[in-house]
Amino acid sequence: MSTAVASVIASSVFFLVAIILVAVFGSVLMQYSNTLARLYEMRKQDLEISKAVVLIESVTYSNNCLLVSLANRGPSSLVVDGQTTILVDYTATTGERLVKILQHGISWLIEEVTVGSYRHLENPSAAELKPGAKAIIKMCLDPLPEISKPVVIVFVGRYGVRAEYVYTLS
Repeated sequence: MSTAVASVIASSVFFLVAIILVAVFGSVLMQYSNTLARLYEMRKQDLEISKAVVLIESVTYSNNCLLVSLANRGPSSLVVDGQTTILVDYTATTGERLVKILQHGISWLIEEVTVGSYRHLENPSAAELKPGAKAIIKMCLDPLPEISKPVVIVFVGRYGVRAEYVYTLS
């Protein structure tokens, strides 16, 4: 009888060890899979950064707002949306130097998108700039910039694509 009990106990311990090993192996496989997924996403972002080429072509001042002409000169599309950052460094009419991160939908929005000769008003919340496309971004600064001082505009896309432009109002 004690041999039978010892056999059952040994089988139970073996079964429990097997279950624990399967659970550990499954956990390791899940972590490996998650790590590969994160690496794939990081690589995808790196490729997007290397492909996109954005350029601020011009800036005009109209009705107390800056109209920024943004062009996609790269071989891949560029999304301009709430994850896009626009930074402005300027001297206000009060004489104070300001560096502001503008908020999408509040202090800047997409005015229009041009693809070839076709111009259309875009959804102000997001726009996809295909290769060769241009967008007009309307930025309203408060307080207003001093006319005789330069305004530095930095555009940064969601994957780190960036463009800079120095504009003097006068």
